[in-house]
Amino acid sequence: MIKPAIQGVLNVLKACKKSKALKRVILTSSAAAVSINKLNGVGLVMDESCWTDVEFLTSEKPPTWGYAASKTLGEKAAWKFAEENQMDLITVSPSLMAGSSLTQDVPSSVCLAMSLLTGQKLRS
Repeated sequence: MIKPAIQGVLNVLKACKKSKALKRVILTSSAAAVSINKLNGVGLVMDESCWTDVEFLTSEKPPTWGYAASKTLGEKAAWKFAEENQMDLITVSPSLMAGSSLTQDVPSSVCLAMSLLTGQKLRS
């Protein structure tokens, strides 16, 4: 999951670089790229300097850790590429996506959204 995420974003950015008409690239990332760390707590303010702790994810392997690691490393690779190639890059990190699922499994984001409505705690 991690290698395809990194390679996929780099493939798109390389194609964008070839375009002479393109002025800006907007990458849809994920809140998972900036919100998972050991310092969870009340009042934690997050900004563009915050990243998900990939070392924590790879050592502890919480549920869906591969997704968060892939989004974090993919976005970091995008920023590095954009800087090296003087590309105007913007990322958007939605915290919740809603709509039809591509799989029969219920996505973890749906479980999270439902827990906000029902008050039920998520299972680890």
